[in-house]
Amino acid sequence: MKQPVLAAAAVAALACGTLAFSGLARAQFGAPATPSSALWSGFYVGVNGGANVGDSTTSVSTALTFDNSFLTPEGQTYGPTATRGASGSPSVGSTRFIGGGQLGINFPIGQMWMAGVEADIDGQSGSSSATINNSFTRPGFAPDVVNTSLATTKQLNWLSTVRARFGVMFQPSWWLYATGGLAIGDVSSSTHLTATEAPNTGSTDVSATGQSAKTSPGFTVGGGLEWLLGQRWSLKAEYLYYRLGSLTYSNTPFSAFLNGTTTVDFNATSTSRVRFNGNIIRLGLNYHF
Repeated sequence: MKQPVLAAAAVAALACGTLAFSGLARAQFGAPATPSSALWSGFYVGVNGGANVGDSTTSVSTALTFDNSFLTPEGQTYGPTATRGASGSPSVGSTRFIGGGQLGINFPIGQMWMAGVEADIDGQSGSSSATINNSFTRPGFAPDVVNTSLATTKQLNWLSTVRARFGVMFQPSWWLYATGGLAIGDVSSSTHLTATEAPNTGSTDVSATGQSAKTSPGFTVGGGLEWLLGQRWSLKAEYLYYRLGSLTYSNTPFSAFLNGTTTVDFNATSTSRVRFNGNIIRLGLNYHF
């Protein structure tokens, strides 16, 4: 709930900032005093920049794959304890800069209403990560403790949307609109799992890693407020919520051996599933042809 509330507050702040800026921009660009569908009509290109407030979750599931009859006596207690700590759902939330460009076309409908289509592509800075550390007492071996670490990283390299826009024009040359459509992004993720005993009772430390990347489709919805600065320029404040498909991948085997031997203490498989969604709050500047 925290992310949508912060996003809504940021949108309100952007709108207030846009209104405050209008007086200065009017003097610079000579904005028209009344709405004009002719000035809005046609093609435009522009640039945008702002923040992507992400709120995605990574679910990591680790499970034993050998029946107990195949495990060493040590592994029969070490394995379940290690796999218990190597499963979880870290929330990989973050706020990153996002920016790029857009192009579109507007279709005024009378003096009040307007429809349009806009396509954009934005790049995002950096990646986000989260770690869950657990410690569980090994059954029958107290005070022996198994320490586990589950670390995940996610990254949205670029995001593109193709959206319809529809809204109302009002004084002085403002356009309030709702928007929604297709979203597609280049996403990647990695997982690193570890487990160690303290004190060690004769088993190797355990680790597993995995990673994946793909271009993932989804959807986006939102809204914005755009102001016509003059006959060629407009400024907008915009909010978009997007959700892309999940990224699922298998990690390397999560296995332990007796120290100095090839005898398997336990063997487990691990799968990571990452959701990519977020809230974009941005400003944009358009040039109208």
